[in-house]
Amino acid sequence: MKYICIGQPKTGTKTMAKIFNLLNFKVNNNPLCFNDNYDFILLDNNISYYTNDSILKCHNNIETFEAFHDYPYSFNYEYINDNFPDSKFILTIRDIDTWFNSLYNYQYIFGAVNKNLLKKLYGYNIISLENKTDVISKYNEYNTNIIKYFHNKPCKLIILDLTKDNIKNKLSDFLKKNIDFEIPHENKQTYEILTPNNNILNKEAANII
Repeated sequence: MKYICIGQPKTGTKTMAKIFNLLNFKVNNNPLCFNDNYDFILLDNNISYYTNDSILKCHNNIETFEAFHDYPYSFNYEYINDNFPDSKFILTIRDIDTWFNSLYNYQYIFGAVNKNLLKKLYGYNIISLENKTDVISKYNEYNTNIIKYFHNKPCKLIILDLTKDNIKNKLSDFLKKNIDFEIPHENKQTYEILTPNNNILNKEAANII
């Protein structure tokens, strides 16, 4: 059985990875799977190009491990489902505005975000307030495509908002595992919230990635 968190960045993917680890799954904790030219394996929606070598590496990783999170696996749910029919998928989501604010701020932490990936996912190297509508549209399109794909396969997909839902019960039922620990909250960040004049107004904790 394979378990894949297919949520987008800043929706709790690191938290799901921690949960997988706490449940003693064999987790691929180094999800990046690209070559020196940043040849991302993003097969769905023609987001990017790919090579036979990178597909083979991705496929071999899936055969080796039990649980996965982040790209490239999150964006290859059709390929994984076709080639690993026992796989199950977790779509992590967040409130739209909270998600955008978290992504917007997170990109300014040095080394945290690969801007090439932002460009491939949302159409921009830099996420700004001016392109918020376009970025949110890409976010919604991605989630909508997943829900449509799994419409006739409801037992294979669970949709979770890790900030709101009763995570323990839902995940225990879906994973067929008893979750007897507190749900972690990974990759918290604190951002300075600025006024239009760039004066620090307060500090806000970003939720999860």
